[in-house]
Amino acid sequence: MKLFAKCLFFLILFGCNSDENNPVADEEVIVVIDDDPNHIRILALGDSYTSGHNVCDTCGFPEQLTDSLRLNLNPNYTYNLEVIAQLGLTTNNLLTLIDWESPDNNNYVVTLFICVNNQYQNILFRTFFEEFPRLVDKAILLAKNDPSNVI
Repeated sequence: MKLFAKCLFFLILFGCNSDENNPVADEEVIVVIDDDPNHIRILALGDSYTSGHNVCDTCGFPEQLTDSLRLNLNPNYTYNLEVIAQLGLTTNNLLTLIDWESPDNNNYVVTLFICVNNQYQNILFRTFFEEFPRLVDKAILLAKNDPSNVI
């Protein structure tokens, strides 16, 4: 429930806020900056919703998130966005792809969106319940081992 509430908060704050004059409270920003105060690494993990399948290059969620952070945080920050996502990925496919890509574990924000492909591909529902926690654990590890950096 806590992860859902944080995800919902983040989507409302950054996904729906089109007014760049709307201030963001500093205590609500989940970005942790420690080794390079001017560089924020974002890792987006998921399926077609994350990869932005059938939308423009700047219309996908990870790109919109990065743009929202640029508008709402210090203008001196720079951003590195890495996306590990593809159309049709199941939880098992995403686990394999993450291992294959071997992303760094020093990301300030890691998003995880994996939806209905297990069900669409007729994979047993219990498989999702077994593999999704492993994805969450990987996301935490990739987010400087800090669960508060995972959405």
